[in-house]
Amino acid sequence: MRRRPWHLLVILVLLLLPGCGGGSHSGATVVMKTDDVKAAYDASVAGLDRQYFDDMSMTTPTEMRQVLLVPLGVDGQGLAEWEADLATGATAARLTPPGRLSRVDVFEHSAGHDVPAEEEYGYGIQGSPVSTTHGSDIEIVAGVEGVLRLFHLTPTTVRLLHPLGPALVVEASTDDPASIEGRMGELESALDSGHSGLEGMYLAVDGPDGPLFRGESAHRIAEGGQWFARGFDSGIPHG
Repeated sequence: MRRRPWHLLVILVLLLLPGCGGGSHSGATVVMKTDDVKAAYDASVAGLDRQYFDDMSMTTPTEMRQVLLVPLGVDGQGLAEWEADLATGATAARLTPPGRLSRVDVFEHSAGHDVPAEEEYGYGIQGSPVSTTHGSDIEIVAGVEGVLRLFHLTPTTVRLLHPLGPALVVEASTDDPASIEGRMGELESALDSGHSGLEGMYLAVDGPDGPLFRGESAHRIAEGGQWFARGFDSGIPHG
């Protein structure tokens, strides 16, 4: 998982999943229908936080354009971006065969004004399968709360989204930031590895003076990133 700054505003992501629009499958040309992509997208967004998703259109037979609303607050951009990653991965996975899609994300302030454009093109992401084996929501939440206790963190929010399989949102706090310095990578691994079949995870850790760490991963498109407060040692190598 690599560090990606929250201020990234317009993203072009290439998803390279088995099977593709305009390619071949068992000798036949596969043509993705716009209605099929929209139906798959709507089904994926239904399991996410709907307030982030304003609109989706197909600008070409293989390009999705998502318009995402950025609410006020420190986590607005990060959560909207992460959930857009989840939606895209789940949309592609729902298509038969799984679709080859490019994606453009346009972030808007919740008031409706476009965020000034900044662009990053062509991640070259290789789509990844996600296991369908996972525990119940209750079992996953209990396991997460147990891991947080091991790290002496107090859970403030532990919830699951369902773009297809479960995706985990974890928010926790500590009164002693020094006790978890250098351990964010260890914490992410402990939370993620304990539950096979997760679509992804969003992790937020706060201290007495505000945010310390934010980390996110979207497994179907093999994407993720981290942010950490100035002066806080996350323990995760970064460029």
